[in-house]
Amino acid sequence: MSNIQNYISILLMKCYNNFLDEKEEHYDYNGERIEQIYRRIRHIHGKIYNLLFECFKYILSLIITFLLVINFIGTPFLCIIEYCYKFIIINLNLLKYAFKKFLSKNNMVDIPKIRLKIILDLDNTLIYASQTKLNNLSLRYFRIRDYYVYKRPNLEKFLFTLSEIADLYLYTSSNEEYAKAILNIIDTNKVIKNKFYRNNCLYIDNEFIKDVNNLSNFNYDPNYLLIIDDNFNCYRNFHDNIIQIKSWKGEKNDDFLYKIQSNLKRLCEYNYNAIDIAKEINFFL
Repeated sequence: MSNIQNYISILLMKCYNNFLDEKEEHYDYNGERIEQIYRRIRHIHGKIYNLLFECFKYILSLIITFLLVINFIGTPFLCIIEYCYKFIIINLNLLKYAFKKFLSKNNMVDIPKIRLKIILDLDNTLIYASQTKLNNLSLRYFRIRDYYVYKRPNLEKFLFTLSEIADLYLYTSSNEEYAKAILNIIDTNKVIKNKFYRNNCLYIDNEFIKDVNNLSNFNYDPNYLLIIDDNFNCYRNFHDNIIQIKSWKGEKNDDFLYKIQSNLKRLCEYNYNAIDIAKEINFFL
């Protein structure tokens, strides 16, 4: 029986080699290269599925565009149609990753498990600092020099949850002394691996610009680099990788950290890449 399986696998490999116009190699019948054959077949299965998925999305967008052009859909419904379209695409993304996870569990496609790298902003993202005390008595604060510093709601749980699924970094345009003093209080578990400060920013047109490529000893894959910042324009590049969180200035019922943490944890279970994560979370924030 094993010999029959070997013959079938070798035949499949030859067919795929011909399909890919690759040079045919000699394969023995003792099963020594059978695992290589299986890996090649799984890889092609994944490529075919991705191609079908992208074709479906393209056809769907063409249909909606055509209906809009011929005024089949009235103007008052444009926002509803746009929302429904985005909702469908996002759920198709979830379906795609769920299907890939299923294929991976059944050894039908190889999906490398790569840990995300997440760059966090500080001011108005994780904390709010003001030289005047807020009237909101329910928010606790601590003092750093002349500043009253407030932790954004759910901050501790947010940092802990993200540290389980990603490597965390801080990139702030604030000066190093001020930022370190705050981090010593909010990052008690030391989950943030490395910190970058104002001296790591570029100063262009009277504005501090964050440039990931300007960071020393920071290796990254753009597909697995996620940025969480309240200021989208402070980055020169990687705009597709940014989750633009609402700027926080001490509002009591803010729940944006909780929303991001819960969605990130769910999407990472399906091995989403950073760009798809940012796209989906930004849509629902």
